[in-house]
Amino acid sequence: MFDPLTPILVFLLTAGAKDFCAQVLHRPFGSAESAIIAAAVAALVLFANQIATLLPPDALPAVAQAVGLIVLIASAFGIHGTVKLVTKSL
Repeated sequence: MFDPLTPILVFLLTAGAKDFCAQVLHRPFGSAESAIIAAAVAALVLFANQIATLLPPDALPAVAQAVGLIVLIASAFGIHGTVKLVTKSL
């Protein structure tokens, strides 16, 4: 089943990964590299959703908290990068 928040999650994680890598590698990414990162993030999100169905019900709360922490950190980078980009264009 399609979750309507998945595209937003993929956008935030992609922006976060781009911003994090740009800070670590000290070079901006082009459009082809951005598309590759977005495809990799989308595949990772879909793969993680499928793996979550295989977990026993007892392990879901702990796994959900760990994944939530990773997503929040990556999304924070994405939100920071998006806000910086928008304010730069104003």
